[in-house]
Amino acid sequence: MIAFTSWGNALGADWVVEENGVTPNFATIQDAVTAASPGDRIFVVNKSGSIPYQENVTIDKAIEILPYTANGNFLVFGNYTISPNGAGFSPTFDSVRIIGMSNQSGSIVAAANNTTGNGIQIDVLGCQLDSGSIILSGTQLYSRVSGSWLQNGSITVRESLVTGNLVNGSISINDAAGSMIGSDETLYVVGNRLATNTGASVSGTIQWSNDDHYFHIANNFVRSNSGGTNGSIRVTAIRTGSEDNHLVNNSIEADGAADYGITSSTALASGTRFKIENNALHDLSGSSPEYAIYFNPAPSAGALLEINYNVEEGFADGLTNLSGAQAVIVGNQTASAAFDISDVTGVSTSAEAINAGHPG
Repeated sequence: MIAFTSWGNALGADWVVEENGVTPNFATIQDAVTAASPGDRIFVVNKSGSIPYQENVTIDKAIEILPYTANGNFLVFGNYTISPNGAGFSPTFDSVRIIGMSNQSGSIVAAANNTTGNGIQIDVLGCQLDSGSIILSGTQLYSRVSGSWLQNGSITVRESLVTGNLVNGSISINDAAGSMIGSDETLYVVGNRLATNTGASVSGTIQWSNDDHYFHIANNFVRSNSGGTNGSIRVTAIRTGSEDNHLVNNSIEADGAADYGITSSTALASGTRFKIENNALHDLSGSSPEYAIYFNPAPSAGALLEINYNVEEGFADGLTNLSGAQAVIVGNQTASAAFDISDVTGVSTSAEAINAGHPG
């Protein structure tokens, strides 16, 4: 089980950023960050007329930045860069939290590798980025990205929980390359909606490229217009061991020529445990070649692969390129053309989808 840090402010100070700030308050967020000590909180009061704070901010210590108004947001314009080797980080475990940011143009980035040996947890919670990405790709960083809306950007992380985000772009989970948590841990990508991917430059895919940890990719809605043969949900590296890798309860809508739904482009070694269950996959183009679930290369003998209780519609070549000799394949269904994966009411009227439900 992943151990989380709890954020405490008992020993830290609270600072306020406000327009025309008077000491000890600050007129810019960067001034407040520079003056703050590890463990402090910075509350941001929005400027009059909804004018954002226009600045690029570097965070080099364990602090929390959040709106002054409870359940509100704070308006900014610029890039927020977390520098993990700053002197404000201790030799033990630290946290950086950004809560309720509304960024009109800019990204949240922690791409530099942490070389100090201390672990840093980065939380990005309830933020909105109009034109920017969340890139927490440095080593020795653990992140939680939750409840955020990226209107034109992607999420790229290593060791992370990615939950409940609305993304007009892709979600990528890369190798840990300096793990902060045990390699037997499971990371979760749950409840994200990649639903407005209509531009040609937006791929709208979930890509798992981490063989250090098991995955549980569940309850995501993925609409992809350019997943192609790489797939709308793609696995390019996988952890082999005693635990299962799960791909379950996802809804995938592929909308492009020769689009696959779920793909694995990594060799599944003997002993690898991979379950693909209860997913709904719909292809809008009907072009060939197209599989709902595709493996290249084929799994090795001894890989424990299950493809059960999925429902697919519109894929020219059907459910999968594998045979029953290569995987356990049980209870899958092919839906009729009336199958509507975009129904967000939570109630499916497709008999095939109901019949394909996992009995568990």
